[in-house]
Amino acid sequence: MIQRFKFLLLAAVALCATACGGDDTGGGGDKTPTLSITLQSITPSATRVSVKLASSGLERFGYLIEPKSATVPTAEDILADGVVSKVASTGNISFSVDKLMPGTTYRFSFVGIAADGSMTEVGSEEFATDPIEGFAMISTSKTGFSAYVGKPSSVAAGNVVKWAVTDIVRHALGGSDPLVALNRNEQEAKNVIDGNAQIDVTQCDGGAIIPGQPMWVFVGEFAQGSHSEWGDGYYRPMFGAAGATGYLHQQKVTTTTPSTSSVSSSISTAVRADGSGTITISPDAGVNTLYYVVLDDEQYASLTTILENKNAYKQWFVASATARELYGARTSKGVTTIDCSKLSLVPEATYHLLVTVWGDAKGNAQSFTETTFSTPPVAPLAAGNNVVAHRGGSKEAGTASTPDNSIASLRYAQRLGCYASEADIYWTKDDRVIVAHADGNIKINGLHPWEHTLSELQQSGRLSNGEKLPSLEEYLAAVMVKGSCTKIWLDIKNCYVSSSQQNHDYVVKATVRACEIIKAMGAEKWVEFICTGYEQPLEPSKAAADAIGVPFAWMANKYAATYESKGVKWANMSVEYIKDGINDTSKAIHTVESFTDRGIEFSVYTIDDVTTMDYYVARDDVKAITTNYPSRLLARMKR
Repeated sequence: MIQRFKFLLLAAVALCATACGGDDTGGGGDKTPTLSITLQSITPSATRVSVKLASSGLERFGYLIEPKSATVPTAEDILADGVVSKVASTGNISFSVDKLMPGTTYRFSFVGIAADGSMTEVGSEEFATDPIEGFAMISTSKTGFSAYVGKPSSVAAGNVVKWAVTDIVRHALGGSDPLVALNRNEQEAKNVIDGNAQIDVTQCDGGAIIPGQPMWVFVGEFAQGSHSEWGDGYYRPMFGAAGATGYLHQQKVTTTTPSTSSVSSSISTAVRADGSGTITISPDAGVNTLYYVVLDDEQYASLTTILENKNAYKQWFVASATARELYGARTSKGVTTIDCSKLSLVPEATYHLLVTVWGDAKGNAQSFTETTFSTPPVAPLAAGNNVVAHRGGSKEAGTASTPDNSIASLRYAQRLGCYASEADIYWTKDDRVIVAHADGNIKINGLHPWEHTLSELQQSGRLSNGEKLPSLEEYLAAVMVKGSCTKIWLDIKNCYVSSSQQNHDYVVKATVRACEIIKAMGAEKWVEFICTGYEQPLEPSKAAADAIGVPFAWMANKYAATYESKGVKWANMSVEYIKDGINDTSKAIHTVESFTDRGIEFSVYTIDDVTTMDYYVARDDVKAITTNYPSRLLARMKR
């Protein structure tokens, strides 16, 4: 679009002479004439404005007519961009300017120049051209789906009137050029007004106009013939063509606003770091159709600006043809699972899911939901320490507000920057995995986890800080956060009730199912396993972990040769079994070197006193140190 207009004198520019340098001294003396220029009248019509000025003591004058803006031109602007003409001897000035746009507010600015180059102050006056009768008013009162435009009666013989409709997003992204839109739509959709009939606008950029959709409607008069840009068979726009008359009109309209639907949808995300995974949209029973689109941060920021940060505008956008064609929006019915591998997601990025649901088939009742989610990092940052917070450091942080295995305890370990946070897991009756610390009878809220579903366990009671017992999926999502260096140590707990109820198969099930969840979420580099010391579940549990490349430790009080014979490359052992010269008892039958010399990694638990902390901090052959007081241990490392 033309941003600034320089108007030449056309048709009638009448400069009538008066004595601009006559005897204005009152009959005597040689006084300097007064310099002035005054607006007498300004008379606009739809495409033309007539101006009358009066001047005194001037040789020339300059003027500039341009669409109203926040800045009033200076004298230098007028002389550089406007029109400069001589003043006749009478000092009276009359002229007209054509080719203005109908229904537009302009600013007329002018300045006078004396023979010696001195200038008057700049004068300025606003005026508005008249709208062209018949199409300047666009009505949407008939329905929420149509706009109505009448053809003006002033169209020149042999010319045509073309129209186009585009929604505000496509218009903004397309460069905001209505001439291009008019030519394109005439070619593709034959949008030409024939005779004096009204046009019924029901389509917008290839899709039906929906309730609440803001649109730009363009109407312009065009002359028949070839065009240098568009070729034979197109039309040359009259507006701006030298010696021609015509018009271009554009107006923003909004269709009838839909009512707010009482139905909506819930959203759950399970997105992997590599961009795979799923997003599930679960609409209420009363939803007729749901529309959804996933945008990255850059797209979302640009789009929300175009949509004026209005949720009502986002709502119609999701269901529009523009969203489908330019942003890959989709339509579905019922519970919808989105395959994220088809969305080209990248790790450590933020995305926005926008969902509009229609309560009826025509969208007269709508509701809108949006949620933000991030793809997790592929791996944690380097921790720079080997501290493992036992149950998230709950004991140190305070078990009332930060209970064992809670998300709050995990967050505590993350804030400290621990290498890992330890948590216990169990298999549930419905083949899920729960993160919880069972009591001495291997019960959670009085229930054996393998005898109950995840939902039943979660409904059996909450943690002391009000959190529900987390599923492994929920816990991993909290682990895999951008900027974190904290892994999760999953302690695969035993389910041994008695010699007749050893339940070792439940230990294996917990490991196998956990591995499936870890792989599905792309969490392999965020997790390490430490497994109960019983031999029966060792082999199949280790095989499941090895299959997805997750480190696996055995917590058995066995000699290094036994670890070696079973192919276990990492021993996690209680400090009471380690001969370290500090807490040696009859149970202390192993040394760290007996494992590391065989190439077996070694970690120790649970170290809470400062003397033992200092001993293991000084060693460089220990993979990790588990403690109930991670902040205290980290402080010892900095001494």
